[in-house]
Amino acid sequence: MSESPDKQGLRNVLLIAQQYLSKNRNVHKKAEQLLDALVEKSLELCNDVDISDIRFTHDELYQLVWSKADSTGKAPSTIRNYRRQLIDLLKDDSSLSLFMIESGCEHLLEFNTDDVKGGAKTTHGLILKSSSNIQTHNISNVVSYKVVRIPKPTWWMKTLMKVELEGINAFWFITVAILCVFSFALIPFFVLKGSFTGIAVGLVLGAILAASTGLFYQMYELMEKGVSKTPNIFTPFRIKNLFFVTTRKPRVKQEVLRPKVIELLAYEGRCGLCGDELFIEKSREFKGRYVGRCAIAPQEHVFSFDHITKQGKHLR
Repeated sequence: MSESPDKQGLRNVLLIAQQYLSKNRNVHKKAEQLLDALVEKSLELCNDVDISDIRFTHDELYQLVWSKADSTGKAPSTIRNYRRQLIDLLKDDSSLSLFMIESGCEHLLEFNTDDVKGGAKTTHGLILKSSSNIQTHNISNVVSYKVVRIPKPTWWMKTLMKVELEGINAFWFITVAILCVFSFALIPFFVLKGSFTGIAVGLVLGAILAASTGLFYQMYELMEKGVSKTPNIFTPFRIKNLFFVTTRKPRVKQEVLRPKVIELLAYEGRCGLCGDELFIEKSREFKGRYVGRCAIAPQEHVFSFDHITKQGKHLR
């Protein structure tokens, strides 16, 4: 006997939900555990009963997560407390619903409760709702970043807004690097002299070297990756996504080799899945790459960041 279209549709949507919920089971909170268990049990019952019979009482839902029958009578209040969270987990703009839409689902899941009277038991279950009326035109696996004006830049920002690495500028970069190396070599010499003046000079050189180390790590990352985030200590709180980036000097006529340019730029981007703000940060998960993370779903809505094309692709 073949399955009804409604039952087959419910099974397909439950399978997609199961795929999503199984990714982070080890960090699920109780509401997510309850939804995960409800999806699993509903899938299991799809094989044996009619779609209208896939319903659960308070006690049955309680037992799905707490693995024991409720002997204290607190199952109804416990499930009622989690009902709002279950509804939120299945909202049209939730991460799970967006994942199902991306996976091509024509229907989404909804947590349904039959509030009956007259002594009958209240039952709960997962039902289908149409996704056709959900606005999905903003959902995209590609995002665009734009350069925005830095509000009230400090003096050091103005100095480093745009530095062309040619001529005198390149000379100064090389000179400062050489001076730092000499400072490192001279510190032991002054400290070992033992005099107050020698120790004082060694400490000053050490402080200069310590400050320069951070700067040169910044420059090393910039040369290696083409982008490096400015240190938080130097960045005003109101400015987000502030980076040093390397570009090329604009082409002049048939010029072949154009010198590199270091620029200080602030970027802005919007999540392609939910439209919220993107924060650009370095990620260990993606081998030190800078990625754009959604402000409200930083684990699920992650995009690459290309400072040249100002584009990003959905990473997971």
